[in-house]
Amino acid sequence: MMRQWIIEFGIIFLTFFYISCYNTSPLAPEPLASTIVFADSTDITKMLGNGTYINPVSGIGDGPISYSSEKPNIATVDANNGEVTLIGVGTTIITAQKASTDKFKAVSASYTLTVKDKALSTIVFADSTDITKMLGSGTYINPVSGVGDGPISYFSERPDIATVDTSTGVVTLIGVGTTVITANKASTDSFKAVSANYTLTVKDKNLSTIVFVDGTDITKMIGSGTYINPVSGVGGGTVSFSSENPNIATVDSSTGVVTLIGIGTTVITANKALTDSFKAVSASYTLTVKDKNLSTIVFADGTDITKMTGSGTYINPVSGVGGGVVSFSSENPNIATVDANTGVVTLLAIGTTVITAQKASTDSFKAVSASYTLTVKDKNLSTIVFYNGINITKMIGSGTYINPLSGVGGGAVSYFSEYPNIATVDANTGVVTLIAIGTTVITAQKASTDSFKAVSASYTLTVIDKNLSTIVFENGINITKMIGSGTYINPVSSIGGGAVNYFSENPNIATVGANTGEVTLIGIGTTVITASRASTDSFKIASARYTLTVIDKNLSTIVFADGIDITKMTGSDTYINTVSGLGHGVVSYSSENPNIATVDSSTGEVTFLGIGTTIITANKASTDSFKAVSANYTLTVIDKNISTIVFTDGIDITKMTGSGIYINAVSGLGDGAVNYSSENPNIATVDSSTGEVTLIGIGTTVITAQKASTDSFKAVSASYTLTVKDKNLSTIVFADGTDITKMPGSDTYINTVSGLGDGAVSYSSENPNIATVDSSTGEVTLIAIGTTVITANKASTDSFKAVSASYSLTVKYKNLSTIEFADSTEIIKLLGSGIYTNTMSGVGDGAVSYSSEDPNIVAVDSSTGEVTLIGSGTTVITAIKAETDSFKAVSANYTIVVLEPYLPLLSISTDDMHPVDSKEDWIKGRAILNNGGTITDLGNLEIKGRGNSTWNVMPKKPYTFKLDKEKQILGMEPHKRWVLLANYSDKTLLRTTFAFNLGLSVFSNLKWTPVSRMVEVVLNNEYIGVYQIVEQIRIDTNRVDIDLDKGDFLLEVNARQDEKFNFTTTREVPFSFKGPEEPNTSQFYAIKSKIQKVEDIIYSDNFADEVNGYAKYIDVNSFVDWYLINELTKNNDAIFYTSVYMFYKDNSLYMGPLWDYDISSGNINYNGCDNPENYWIKNAPWIQRLFEDPLFVQKIKDRWNEKKNELLSEIADISFNASLLNNAANNNFKRWDILNTYVWPNRVVKGSYNEEVSELIDWLTMRYNWMDSDINQ
Repeated sequence: MMRQWIIEFGIIFLTFFYISCYNTSPLAPEPLASTIVFADSTDITKMLGNGTYINPVSGIGDGPISYSSEKPNIATVDANNGEVTLIGVGTTIITAQKASTDKFKAVSASYTLTVKDKALSTIVFADSTDITKMLGSGTYINPVSGVGDGPISYFSERPDIATVDTSTGVVTLIGVGTTVITANKASTDSFKAVSANYTLTVKDKNLSTIVFVDGTDITKMIGSGTYINPVSGVGGGTVSFSSENPNIATVDSSTGVVTLIGIGTTVITANKALTDSFKAVSASYTLTVKDKNLSTIVFADGTDITKMTGSGTYINPVSGVGGGVVSFSSENPNIATVDANTGVVTLLAIGTTVITAQKASTDSFKAVSASYTLTVKDKNLSTIVFYNGINITKMIGSGTYINPLSGVGGGAVSYFSEYPNIATVDANTGVVTLIAIGTTVITAQKASTDSFKAVSASYTLTVIDKNLSTIVFENGINITKMIGSGTYINPVSSIGGGAVNYFSENPNIATVGANTGEVTLIGIGTTVITASRASTDSFKIASARYTLTVIDKNLSTIVFADGIDITKMTGSDTYINTVSGLGHGVVSYSSENPNIATVDSSTGEVTFLGIGTTIITANKASTDSFKAVSANYTLTVIDKNISTIVFTDGIDITKMTGSGIYINAVSGLGDGAVNYSSENPNIATVDSSTGEVTLIGIGTTVITAQKASTDSFKAVSASYTLTVKDKNLSTIVFADGTDITKMPGSDTYINTVSGLGDGAVSYSSENPNIATVDSSTGEVTLIAIGTTVITANKASTDSFKAVSASYSLTVKYKNLSTIEFADSTEIIKLLGSGIYTNTMSGVGDGAVSYSSEDPNIVAVDSSTGEVTLIGSGTTVITAIKAETDSFKAVSANYTIVVLEPYLPLLSISTDDMHPVDSKEDWIKGRAILNNGGTITDLGNLEIKGRGNSTWNVMPKKPYTFKLDKEKQILGMEPHKRWVLLANYSDKTLLRTTFAFNLGLSVFSNLKWTPVSRMVEVVLNNEYIGVYQIVEQIRIDTNRVDIDLDKGDFLLEVNARQDEKFNFTTTREVPFSFKGPEEPNTSQFYAIKSKIQKVEDIIYSDNFADEVNGYAKYIDVNSFVDWYLINELTKNNDAIFYTSVYMFYKDNSLYMGPLWDYDISSGNINYNGCDNPENYWIKNAPWIQRLFEDPLFVQKIKDRWNEKKNELLSEIADISFNASLLNNAANNNFKRWDILNTYVWPNRVVKGSYNEEVSELIDWLTMRYNWMDSDINQ
């Protein structure tokens, strides 16, 4: 401040000095510049609720100052004095404006004010949240730490078990049992209030145990030194040791170290002393001391080895019993030497030597030696034999060929030609290509091998020229054909054996078979047919042609003698409509509708079959001189009138036998005579002329009436069914079935009867000792346990026969009831997540009532079982099913754990509670956000699953949702599209946050990095844990800001290729379209072309050119920042496998945004990504190539060194972020109990949240140190 005051005073002094000394003009002086300086800097952070404040101003100028706030909903400012009042959470700009005066100009200045909400307090118990103590072990303190500076008070749920000092937390043990010790941290200006508790279990003194780590039966070798059989077990008493037989082994009484003395057996005993908490105990193990074992040496390749001189080094591997070190020696080093440690043999000369292996003695095995004989021989002679001899003649143009070779020796063969202008030869395959006429020598050289010497051989090749071919057309070279006259061939004869090919100059006139020369006439006109004979090994190519003229045919005509509109009556004779006309082609006939009339295909004779209209067509075939033609006429066939028969009494008659004769009178259209007949005269006869029916027997017959045809009407027949019946059968049907079970003590009952027949019904019981029945009403009275049969008898009547029926009645004791809860017997819920019902089912019809063991935690509706969450803690919900006539009473219960939320609570409810179980189907619903009591209705949404392994394998599912309107969530920019990351495998819940923070706070060259917040989520009233709500990668002005209309695009490197539009570059880099999501064809290929061009430049020879190299096409700074983030976190998928995003803007390709870091930073057990050392992303396509440019490498180094201190700060901040998340993480891992469980692809399982966080910090620290050392070496 003093320095600033001196500077300002100096400026004022010099200003006035200038005015007084040099301003001699009578005009007013030019006003001086004013300044405004804020005393408390230009970036202020305040806590909401901490009152008003003033940021004092100073500076040059005497104008009055006024103040304004950019966002009065965040903070207001007194316009005159600058006093600021905090209104809400957020950021605003406070501006001071100094007015102009006669001497000074106006000026304005601003500072940024950030208003934050009070931070969450946390309480962390140093000794965990589940403590067990022994009664009488004295007082103790479970120290607390955590965020927040509020005073802490303590209380005990059960002072009869333990009391706690309210201010210090010192606990005094009182009795055996369990209590809960609660710590309450008060709110302060900066932090909210919070409470936490731990369970204290006070137990009586325990039994001690001793467990020998190496078991109770130990065998050692004499001379193998001292050893310890470590002890573990329950109890903290001092352990002392003794040996039953010190002649065999002695033991140190305090350490348990055993010294072996002699061969034999002794017993070593450990005694654990009594302590305050544990009783004394002793245990023993048996020690057997033995002599050393014999060692053996076995050579894998035997004891007699033969090798060729010059065949290189080799090893004859050894195995065998005994772990002693093996050394090697050679009897004759002039023949072969051997490495003393490895046994590798080097051949020096021809001859024989002996190689010896010596195995040293160990604690358990004696020394041993073994040898093998090595014979070194000289190499064999190689030979080369040409299969086709050594003088070859070939015709120029006859193609490539090989002169196969054979011979002794397996050396690689290479070839060369003496005169390559005559013929060349492939150096590896021996394939010869003929170039020109002349003679050359082809040489083959076979290389030496371990067993054979080198050799060479040659053959002479003479290349000669081909003979002339000819083509002659047998039918001449001018041909005339009539169109439609069929195909033809103009045969050829010639010299030369080459295949002949044909083509037509004008295929619209005639086509020709390319191989056969067969010509097909197409149109009228002239074309030229050319024949070409191919060259062969002996003959050259030749061609010839002839002219073909195609002329047209004459027109044919057809005329019908009887015209083209004919009407006929069905039943008339056949007829012919005679045809005439030009042309002598054969005429054939057809009918459009053969159901109306058919026509003889050759004569045209028509036969009538049905009523209606058809078309008769005549087709005159083409001939050599006339074209084909067709004509038709319409034929209409009409019918006779229809007769009908109608029975007055219907077509289904039932009569009772003995009821006499009857007539079923007929009426209807038509004047033909009517005749009657009976299908079965044994049932009934009928008078053939009158239709009078006489009943004969019981059964069914059909009576048929037939009306004869007349000139105007057709014949017709009709029938009716006559059923003749006997007296009807009666039936008895029991309303409740024929197998009844009742309980003793219930009321009387009636099994109501129904059925056919009107006879009186009477009842009886087979066993009146079990149950009696009223004979007239059927009312049953239960007497005893057992089974009886109740019989009902229905009497006969005039129309119905008598009948009887029975049902079985079993009388037995009441059934057992059951209660089954749909959601298991331990439920975890989050306070504030709404009401909940654990649906109940089971056997029994008794009314169910519900109760809560602790209504302060959970209230339950006594009749519906609907649960309302009241406070945090654990309680038991009991359901009692009452006794009924058939079932006994029963009760069951389930435990419900209610957790207090420590993060903003996001509650999502789908319509009709529809499960979110698909990545394809959007489910509609609503969402509400509760941020510390501030409720935000996010409105309608649609939600579905997302992810790959995280969705398919992990039980805690990730989701994506879209709001129907853009909303700001927890200070993030307003948008509709969001993602809920589960971070199931990442037990710190922080790896993705850490990576995003690097992109947001450290590495500024990434255009956009998603912002995220941690929330606790309830889905359809079920608590599903801590989630990371993240801005989804979308194309938008506040996300990935690109313009698709300008050709910009967004892609993902995605090996799964599971999007609708995908492509792969020539270097196998797989891309999926993210924007546009559904490109049209031109967009697809334009974008693919741009990416391929970038890749081609990166892999070009001049890729590092500073003007036209890769830097012209990519944003290098974003590639550098992206690389360092992913290499530091050693992100497995970022090796151009998946979730690597790139976007194109302003004619440059940018890396980013960041995504998918749950299995980064050491949370993986494959691909070497678990190791904090060595590079990973550096091996990715494109990146590996960029590292071949020294300038890119220097940019990596410079950027690392510029940001490495900030990286260390971010790693250190993980601990603080974890402390803010600690309580919510405890909730998450109560819901998902995995801290002691391996989850794919965990590198380690640490067992607690704090240890998982420590492991992450340790891994990142080691990774940072290794990279820093390697980058700067």
